[in-house]
Amino acid sequence: MAHKSTAFDVDPKEVERAQDMWASFTALIKWSTVATVVSMILLAAVLL
Repeated sequence: MAHKSTAFDVDPKEVERAQDMWASFTALIKWSTVATVVSMILLAAVLL
């Protein structure tokens, strides 16, 4: 059964806040991934 979509008003400030939060989240994930990769490389270098 398909959902019926309804139109509703969205506060532009809430959209901006959500976009800022998403940008912060993706930056956190990017730097966390970089830190993990660097840590793994350093661990491999120490063990070799």
